[in-house]
Amino acid sequence: LEVMFDTGSSDAWLPTKESGKSPYFDPVRSSTHQALTTPFCVMYVSGTVFGHLGSDALAIGALRLSNFTIGLASNVSEVRFFNLMPFSGILGLGLPTLFGMSGASSVMEALIETGELLEPVFGFYLGDMELGQLVFGGVDPTHIVGDFYYLDVVGEGYWA
Repeated sequence: LEVMFDTGSSDAWLPTKESGKSPYFDPVRSSTHQALTTPFCVMYVSGTVFGHLGSDALAIGALRLSNFTIGLASNVSEVRFFNLMPFSGILGLGLPTLFGMSGASSVMEALIETGELLEPVFGFYLGDMELGQLVFGGVDPTHIVGDFYYLDVVGEGYWA
C-alpha cells in the first residue's frame, strides 16, 4: 500500500475494506496482524478518520518494526475528496504533540526507540523535474550543497 508522508500530523493509518477505499489493508491476509479493540479518531482540516487500532509488522524500505500499532480506518467518508487521492493511508512525520492515537507511538518514535535509525532525523529531497526522496535516519549527501544551519523549533505544534 502507498501512504502519504505527512509532516502536519504524527498518526499512521491505513483504510480497511469497510472504508470503501481501494486498495485497502486486509488484516486477514497478514500473518503478523494482531487485532486491538481500542478505537481511534483523527481530525484533519479536510475531515475526520475513524477506526480501531491494530498491531502488525511495518516495513519502510530496509527499516523494520516488528510490532507497530497502526490505525485501521473503517470510515474515511468525512475526509473531503479522499476517494480521489492516489494514496491509501497516512504516515505522519509531525512533532509528537500532533499525535492523536492513545496507546500507540508515532513511526519516528518507534524507529528511534528500536534503534533502526542512525540519527533521529528524516530528510526530504523535492525533485525538480525528477523523482523526490525521503531518507530516514540521515540525509543523502548527493542532494546537499553547503553547510547545515540548525534552528530551534519555536512551538510545540508544527515544523516551523
